[in-house]
Amino acid sequence: MQYLDTVKRIQFEISTVCNSQCIGCARTDSSTLKTKPIIPKNQFLSLDIFEKIFKDNRTKNLTEVQFCGSIDEATCHPNFLDIIKIILNTHEHIRLSIHTNGGTRSTKYWIKLATLLKKFGGHEVRFAFDGLEDTNHIYRHNVSWKKLTSNAQAFIDEGGNATCQTLKFPWNSHQIDNIQNLAIEMGFRRFQLRHDRSVASEMKVEEILKLRKSKKLDLGGYRQAVYDPYDNWIDDSFKDEFINRDNDKVNCLFKKDDMLFINWNAQVWPCCFISNHLLGGYLKQKQLFKETYFLYGKNFNSLKHYTLTEILNTEWFKNKFVASWDNGIRDKENPRLWICSHKCTKNSIPHQEKTSDVISIPRRQHKVLS
Repeated sequence: MQYLDTVKRIQFEISTVCNSQCIGCARTDSSTLKTKPIIPKNQFLSLDIFEKIFKDNRTKNLTEVQFCGSIDEATCHPNFLDIIKIILNTHEHIRLSIHTNGGTRSTKYWIKLATLLKKFGGHEVRFAFDGLEDTNHIYRHNVSWKKLTSNAQAFIDEGGNATCQTLKFPWNSHQIDNIQNLAIEMGFRRFQLRHDRSVASEMKVEEILKLRKSKKLDLGGYRQAVYDPYDNWIDDSFKDEFINRDNDKVNCLFKKDDMLFINWNAQVWPCCFISNHLLGGYLKQKQLFKETYFLYGKNFNSLKHYTLTEILNTEWFKNKFVASWDNGIRDKENPRLWICSHKCTKNSIPHQEKTSDVISIPRRQHKVLS
C-alpha cells in the first residue's frame, strides 16, 4: 500500500540551527540539557531543493506547508524569506504555518515576514510563550523575553495571524490566566495551551538551572551509526519494551493528514518521529538503517539525488513501510519500526490523551490598530 496517494501537507526542518535549547527538543540531551553532539553545526537546506520540491508534480495538490521547528528555528535560516517567496511563486493558494520561539531577528524582519505571509491563502505563526518574563527562559533557554514580545507585537501590528502557544509546566501553571490575558492584550487570534509531555515537567527548576550552568557533556548513546552496506547486524534487545504492542493497530498521525516530513539534509521521511531516529541512541539508528539504507541505498530518500516523485515511487514508500504495520517488531521479513508502535498506536502518548486546548480570542478583544 502506498504511504501517500496524494501529498497535501509537508513539514519542513530547514536547518540544524536554533537560538534556543529547549528541554524537550529532539536536539537536546535530557541528561545534560546540552545540544547532542551528533547534530552537525550550521547546516541549511538549500534554495535549489525548495525549487525542486515545489516544481514537482507530486506537490500540485498541496494545501499546507509547515515549518514545525523539529530541531531548528526556521527564522535562523539565512534565506528564510527567500524560501517563503519560492513557495509563494507556485503555491500562493496554500496555508503556511510557522512555529517559532520568537527570539530571533529584528522587528523589521518580522514585519517583512507578516507582509509576505498575508499573500498566501492562509497563514499562522505560533509564538511560544512558555511562561512570563520570570519563567519563559526556564524551558525556552536563551530566548530574550523582550525580543520575543517585541517581535510578536510587530508581526501582529502588521496584520499577521498569530497564535500564542503555551506549554504548561509546574513552574508556570499559576501564570496561565495571565499569559492568556497578555495574548488578548497583544492582539493574538488564538491562545493554545498544551500539556507538556517531555521530561521537563519531572524536573525541578533548581535542577534545570544547575544543568544549564554545567559544562558537562557526555556523548552517552549518541554516537552516530555509520552506514555500512555489509553490516546487517542489530542488537534486538532494545525492542523488548514494544513486543507487547505488536498486535496494536498503527494509526499513523501523518498519513491521516496526507503529510510528509523533509529534514535539514533534504531527506524525505513519512514523519518527524522517524527522521529523529537519526538523532537517537545507536541501536535505534541501527534499526532504521537496517530497514531502509541497507535495503534501498543510503541516498534512496535524498532530494539531493532524486526528485520527490522518484522517492515516493520507491518500494519502501509504495509498499514496504505501510505493510510493516501489520507485522511485529521482530518480524524477519519486514519488521515494524519501533517508533511506529511508540508514537502511533493506542498506547502511545499522542493517542492516549488530549494534549492541547485551543481558545479563539473573539475579534472584539483583538488589539485595535490605530
